[in-house]
Amino acid sequence: MGSGGGASRRKGHNFERTEVLNLNEQLYLNDIKINGEVIRVKRNLEQYQSNNLSDILLPGFAIECKRYKKNNSDQPKSAWWQQVCEACGDEVPLLIYKYDYQPVMCMFPALLFSFDENGFHFKDQFKTYPATMEREAFMQIFMPMLKAIYG
Repeated sequence: MGSGGGASRRKGHNFERTEVLNLNEQLYLNDIKINGEVIRVKRNLEQYQSNNLSDILLPGFAIECKRYKKNNSDQPKSAWWQQVCEACGDEVPLLIYKYDYQPVMCMFPALLFSFDENGFHFKDQFKTYPATMEREAFMQIFMPMLKAIYG
């Protein structure tokens, strides 16, 4: 009897935990605060009891994590983006994914960095135009954006 399903779930849960640690480290190092306290993200454990909930909780963002063995291309499955868009509600969708032997990637709305003191511009188009980049590069622009938003 194979344990592929259990091993796959553990792999996914471990990836979520790793991404929570990575995000919390970035939030701490960049001193991103709400109400004077550094923001700390956590896994959304309610996702296992209800459909259409994100994996990681960050105020204003719905973060979905996917970890798979391989794919014929570096691109994520379109169903993953659809899933995070369905789960995000009024929040900004973010997808963090990884295939074996490949870097961790982030998929996000291409218009994400178009905002001012009144909020995001083009938010109605966030789910339509996704962009992808390696996580490390994404964090280089995402953390300053969070700092600007949460000031």
